[in-house]
Amino acid sequence: MSERFINPLLEKIENHRLLLISIFSAFYFAGFCLIASKKVMWNDELFTFYIARLPHFSDVWNALLTGAEQTPPFSYIVTRTFFRLFGASNLSIRLPEILGVWLMGLCLLVFVWK
Repeated sequence: MSERFINPLLEKIENHRLLLISIFSAFYFAGFCLIASKKVMWNDELFTFYIARLPHFSDVWNALLTGAEQTPPFSYIVTRTFFRLFGASNLSIRLPEILGVWLMGLCLLVFVWK
């Protein structure tokens, strides 16, 4: 009995992959962007926030050379880009990671489907 129920359900899922990805993405971004915009920054995010807001990347580099922060420089390049696009906020500092986890999930889904 369960096989008669599961097989048609799996066929419907196979035929509507794009719709399922779209629904998942909408809920994912709505939920996590809301949480990210409301949640207070943690200690490591505050370091990133203040260092990424320095006027020039040479200033960022000099701050990293002190050894107080061990985050790779590319992270600050991405964060500075998001600050320029969306302004410096709780959401914009977390948006690169939100996008990265979403993209990883899509890649994992494509891998599993194949």
